[in-house]
Amino acid sequence: MPTGTLLFDMSAAMPADGTGTGNNPPAASPYVSFGTQTTNSPKVSSICWAFDPTTDEHVMWAFRMPENYSSGGTLILESACVSDQGAAAETIWKAALAAVTPGASENAFSKVFGTVATGTAVFNSIESGVVIQTSISPGLDSVVAGDHVCLFVGRDADHTMDDVTGDCMLLSSGFEYTTT
Repeated sequence: MPTGTLLFDMSAAMPADGTGTGNNPPAASPYVSFGTQTTNSPKVSSICWAFDPTTDEHVMWAFRMPENYSSGGTLILESACVSDQGAAAETIWKAALAAVTPGASENAFSKVFGTVATGTAVFNSIESGVVIQTSISPGLDSVVAGDHVCLFVGRDADHTMDDVTGDCMLLSSGFEYTTT
């Protein structure tokens, strides 16, 4: 079956606004390579989000589900730790969607997220900066092609299995789905 991918720009993410329970924002954080750059090139640099090891934090993206969306969906996250990790250190990521069909009676301003799903990034004896990929299959909230969708991604810092010390950086995210 053919697939499509939505890529989410880290600089376009909206941090949680800090109101309510568990609605904490991570810090937007540019990373700049400490490697020696080659002649006539800049240092590798990008925006990422620094998720705290003790507080659940969240970022969100709003988008229109593509017209070629048919079914399914897997969120792919790429993350790295800011400090070296010992054996079997894990970060628990979480995500959910909220979908509103244009023209339907749903109210976008009172919509809540569907079922929250989790995925585990395992950093086994890994030094800082090593990129780990994590897959999450979020609840799809009856999403159809053309829907207005809000996606949140967060670190479940109070989860019993989340034991990465220091911030975990969300470097990139994308949503892979089956097309028509």
